[in-house]
Amino acid sequence: MEATGGRVLSNCDHMNTQPATLNFRAILVLGLLTIVFQVALGSILMAHLDPVPGIIVPFVLTIPLSMIVVNRKHLLRLPCIVIFAMVGTAPAMIIDVPLWGRVMDVPEGEPVTINTTVAGYTMPDWRIETQFKIEEPLSAGRGNPRYGHRQIAPLVQEGWMPSEPVKVWVAAETRVSGRVVPWHPVLWSEANGEYVRLTGQGVTGAQLAAKRAAKKHELKCVEEPLIVMRVASVADVQYRQYRKLGTVILIASVVWCILLAIIVAIRRHRSVRANSWKG
Repeated sequence: MEATGGRVLSNCDHMNTQPATLNFRAILVLGLLTIVFQVALGSILMAHLDPVPGIIVPFVLTIPLSMIVVNRKHLLRLPCIVIFAMVGTAPAMIIDVPLWGRVMDVPEGEPVTINTTVAGYTMPDWRIETQFKIEEPLSAGRGNPRYGHRQIAPLVQEGWMPSEPVKVWVAAETRVSGRVVPWHPVLWSEANGEYVRLTGQGVTGAQLAAKRAAKKHELKCVEEPLIVMRVASVADVQYRQYRKLGTVILIASVVWCILLAIIVAIRRHRSVRANSWKG
């Protein structure tokens, strides 16, 4: 026992304050790990499996993960759910290309391999049939202002005839703001470029655009065409994407740390006031 300000401080008081501090440290670490987990899970599902589970699965896991991290601390539960939900669904707005994979050379006459081990292609003997392209506006949804345009055209081998079905289409985008994206249509005419696979929630829209282009120009299109984008370097585009994901993790981690610091400060303030009343 210790005498503090005329009040006897027992060993039990020390034992009650120490576990609380350790508990908040555990919550801090668990929260940071959950943020990384949610971003990683959403990114992998979006890039290499299916966009729909890539949105739904991280969102559904938000509440169970929040309950594990904060346990019965109701003051933290709602902010915890909001943060985990936001970081879990953030990859849906970021993922455009595979997270990993090699750049495969496609020789003349060889078919294009599509699997999760391939991120992009070099196609020196292929050409973009710009006379069969279409251009459509891009927006965040019906009724929203457009933020750019998408161009899409057949990507075919030498000797291709318009009577043959188009299996590969190349997409490019421009922005109303004037910002140049890594898959700008100006790259279509440049040499020594690479083609990166389009992934994420933009695939379905691009495939539908390819079918509309085929219908407009009276071409044949396979049911699920491969959509690629002409870029200067597949590795550079992947790096840009990782940087955006890292920014999400960093911002969410800072917010989480600030939130925990505020909660700890509030608890200490309440504890001091309670002890002063007892004194």
